[in-house]
Amino acid sequence: MDFHGPLSLQYAEGEFPEIARECDQKEEFPGHLWKKACRLGFVGVFIKEDYGGPGLGFFEHCLINEEFWRVDPGIGLSILAATFGSEMIQLFGTEEQKNALLPPLVKGEAITGAAITEPDAGSDVTSVITRAIPVEGEYIINGTKTFTTNGTTASSSWKRIAKVLKQLPSRTSWELGRPKRRS
Repeated sequence: MDFHGPLSLQYAEGEFPEIARECDQKEEFPGHLWKKACRLGFVGVFIKEDYGGPGLGFFEHCLINEEFWRVDPGIGLSILAATFGSEMIQLFGTEEQKNALLPPLVKGEAITGAAITEPDAGSDVTSVITRAIPVEGEYIINGTKTFTTNGTTASSSWKRIAKVLKQLPSRTSWELGRPKRRS
């Protein structure tokens, strides 16, 4: 499939302009465009075939991103950020985690959420201090976040992620010591 040019640009030019201003003004996620982009194979192109994706790469993901942003950066980001962070699951997750979390992203059944940005750390992940502490089979999340990427749209996937988190080994970075802030 030729994601660069004809298909991804044609999709963006045909769909984004008529709702871009409204999405910006109302601060709304274009869910119907995201679903359609999933059906057309534009979302999660780097996800391996074993997990429901086309098994392409980040180069193809970047090409699609460029064409979407060429038409409207806000909608382009909204659609493609639906898989933000899934590359870490694909690279470092267990088979059970990959099978549970990746296919729904490609199918348009789930959206990832990421709470990275903190008041004193910005988006520097090496300086964040929020921790998930295992307590009696659950996790207590302790810290402050400035915002959560896809926080208002990722609700359907949070339950699935919470279930997977419960299956992680109990040894966490918290047990290794609280990280020091960089000066």
